[in-house]
Amino acid sequence: MSNTPAQIGAGSYVQMSAYSANAFSNVASVVSINLPESAWQFDETTNLQSPTIGPGVYKEQIPTMVDPGKFSATCIYYAQTGASGYANLVTAFQSGSLYDFKVILAPNHGANTTTSTFSGYVANFPQAKNITTSKHLEFDLNVTVSGAVNTVIS
Repeated sequence: MSNTPAQIGAGSYVQMSAYSANAFSNVASVVSINLPESAWQFDETTNLQSPTIGPGVYKEQIPTMVDPGKFSATCIYYAQTGASGYANLVTAFQSGSLYDFKVILAPNHGANTTTSTFSGYVANFPQAKNITTSKHLEFDLNVTVSGAVNTVIS
């Protein structure tokens, strides 16, 4: 019996910094992370000389732009004056400014460290959700990525 190599998220974290300031601080109490997935956009170039198949024509396309995607994370909500993680996200949303983000996936179960860096805009005001008496409060962080996502495995 063999074990399939796998990595878990324990020990991973998210950091943010004002754009080009390179002064990263942790986004507090991250529960889950969804990294951005870049995708090509295409422009259709089908024309009268496009290859045919039976009575039809093959659709032709060329790649034009890469959409860098969106980043999201679920975090534990803890609103406190001066609390760096939540307060920084509120400030980032209210400013409408570009911020730098860094996501570090912990090197566990024999895996290497994976670090993804990108710039983006905090796209929503982080409000508590699923408010009940029996569970901690959470909020969603959504970032619209602008420019390239750089990933390094070390």
